Amino acid sequence: MIGLFPQIFLSSLTILACLNTSFSRTEEKQITNETIHLINGQFPEHGKAFYKQQVESCRNHLSEDPKHLEFRNDLAAALIKLGRFEEALEEFSRIQQQDPDLYKTQANLGVLFKKRKQFDRAAEHIRQSLKIRPQGHLGLGDYYLRMLRWRDRLAQAQEGRPEINFLGLRYDAGPEEVARSSLVNRTHLETLIKADRHFPDTYLILGDLLLNEGEEQLALRAYWRANTLDHPAPGVVRERIHSLYQTWKSRSEQTSGYIVEPRHQMNFQLTQELGAAVHWVQKFQEVEAELLARGQEVDYQVVKNELTRRGVEKATFLHAGFVKGTSSSPGTLRFWILGMIAVIILAGMIAVMILALTGVYRVARFTVTSLWAFRVRS
Repeated sequence: MIGLFPQIFLSSLTILACLNTSFSRTEEKQITNETIHLINGQFPEHGKAFYKQQVESCRNHLSEDPKHLEFRNDLAAALIKLGRFEEALEEFSRIQQQDPDLYKTQANLGVLFKKRKQFDRAAEHIRQSLKIRPQGHLGLGDYYLRMLRWRDRLAQAQEGRPEINFLGLRYDAGPEEVARSSLVNRTHLETLIKADRHFPDTYLILGDLLLNEGEEQLALRAYWRANTLDHPAPGVVRERIHSLYQTWKSRSEQTSGYIVEPRHQMNFQLTQELGAAVHWVQKFQEVEAELLARGQEVDYQVVKNELTRRGVEKATFLHAGFVKGTSSSPGTLRFWILGMIAVIILAGMIAVMILALTGVYRVARFTVTSLWAFRVRS
């Protein structure tokens, strides 16, 4: 069933935010640019162990050089990641007293207030940061600012779903019109996912663009991801998925050698893919914590190399929904056989329950009858 991907898995990960640190530029280059992995969230993200180590390290350096702005900024960013917002604000205040016009300070304050869901204040800080550096962090331009303003409008709305996406385009315009807009930039959309993997509107717009570019499998997964992240316009997302599925059904009637999988089978596969991606990130953070506990310095590439050495590889993604094969292809047949086995087992359990209840009824009836006969004889 669409929309029921277990959010427990997702919420167990810390949210990657567009933070500026001394190490972020290097590590941003170590994040994959493969669209499928970006959509499914199968790319590196530091865990709490890393940021706890950063707090300790930065404080040690600052005890020797209290005016070192880079270490204080890294300390504040780590505190944000650990949810220690008031402490982070104190550190940013110290930075601003020393140098009030730093891009990093404004940008990171924007992230801090975003995580506190104070989107209006977050937007103001990002606006100030763009005055200093118009291209924005990661070259996103005003995409991050647009996202914050859209989320602020959504938070202020009393009822109903939004009519426009975060780029200002109407949802009822359809995928083709959205994709043709000069505001839509694939590189920016994929980069925004790196900055905030849990913002659902990015995936919906990216899905429209991918669909228009003929990359239907990627478009399906982008729509699916938007839905699992509880997009505030769920009907629009479901309609996109349904329309793509209907296109495949029509095509399968005219194209030999391809079939359309049952919807529940497609949904199951997509859910499994997301689960595998979350598992990979969890393993990444576990290995990172192990390396840090040994006193080893880490970055994304070091941890990825260790994962590879241990045989933990990224998942391989197969076509979903519209696949090569026939109605009796092994995958489909195996799925239905398993389904029939499940039905038989369920039917057997129901039968046992009925027999058990019947037996209880018979025993109760016998007991009542015996007691009544004894009373009559008495």
